[in-house]
Amino acid sequence: MNVLDRQLVVVCFGTPSIAGDSLGPEVGSLLRDDKHFPAFVYGTLDRPVTGRNMHEWMRFVKEAHAGALLLAVDACLGDAGNLGRISVRSDGVCPAAVGGGR
Repeated sequence: MNVLDRQLVVVCFGTPSIAGDSLGPEVGSLLRDDKHFPAFVYGTLDRPVTGRNMHEWMRFVKEAHAGALLLAVDACLGDAGNLGRISVRSDGVCPAAVGGGR
């Protein structure tokens, strides 16, 4: 199957209650509220995907959207020189890797 023919699912990780970790749910809410955005979106301010519930969410997403192209959105710690940059990786993210959970 061509990657362009696959359904797109965006999963936004983060905790709205922590300012430095709220990027994911903020983006998720913006995308969900855009009626023209052509993808399913999980992880919003009112229903966040966090380090504590991510396994349940990912199990649901993989079952509900088998074969879909998954795009993860997550804030991360990094060098000051990378502040404000967007990094695209093909190996995924590891939410809650720093700090032991959300």
